[in-house]
Amino acid sequence: MLILHTMTENNFIEYDDALRKYSIGINTYVTGNTYLQNHSMIDIIQNEMYNIVKQCNEICQLGILEGKEVLYIAKVDSPNPIRLMSSIGSRLPAYTTSLGKSLLSLCTLDELKRLYPDGLKPLTNDTIISIDKLYDQLQIVKKTSIAIERSEIHPDISCISTPLIKGNKVIAAVSVSIPNFRYNDEKRQQISNILLESKTFRKIA
Repeated sequence: MLILHTMTENNFIEYDDALRKYSIGINTYVTGNTYLQNHSMIDIIQNEMYNIVKQCNEICQLGILEGKEVLYIAKVDSPNPIRLMSSIGSRLPAYTTSLGKSLLSLCTLDELKRLYPDGLKPLTNDTIISIDKLYDQLQIVKKTSIAIERSEIHPDISCISTPLIKGNKVIAAVSVSIPNFRYNDEKRQQISNILLESKTFRKIA
C-alpha cells in the first residue's frame, strides 16, 4: 500500500474513488515516452554504427558516462578476424578511454578534480595520470570533436571517438577501436573523417 500511495502522490498512477480503481498517471506516460524516444535514438545511432564498420572494418562502440566511468551500451563488431573483443554493459574509467575523453570533453578542470579526487591510476604504461594533462587533451577534443587514445587501456589497442552533443551536454560518444598493428596516420585520418562526416550524428545536435 505504501508503494501505491507513493506512486499516486508522484502522479505515476491515479486512483478513482468512485470506481475504486487505479489507472496510469501522467508521469508514467511522460517516463515511457522519454524511454521510447531514447530507445529510438539508440536504434538510429546503431544503424549509423553499422555504416561506420562497413567503411573502416573496425569495431564501433557506443558509450555513456555513468559517474566517472564509461558504460558501453551498444557495439557493432568488426568483420576482421583479429579485432578487439568487448561486452555491452562493461565499464572502464573514463579518463583511460577515447570514449571517456569524448564524454568528459565539456568538463572544467575543477569538475575533473571533483570527479577524480584520488587522482588518475594507470591501467598501462601509457595511461594518462595527470589531471592537468587530461584537461589539456579535453580542450583539443572540444575544438576538434575527435578524441584519440593510444594504448591507455591495453598496450595493443588504440581508439578514436567523437562526442554526441545535444544542446550544451554530451549525451553519448561513439568510438572505433583498432589493433595497433593496423593503426597509422592514414587509418587515424580515415576514421576521424568518417566520424566527423556522419550526417546522423550531426542531426542529433
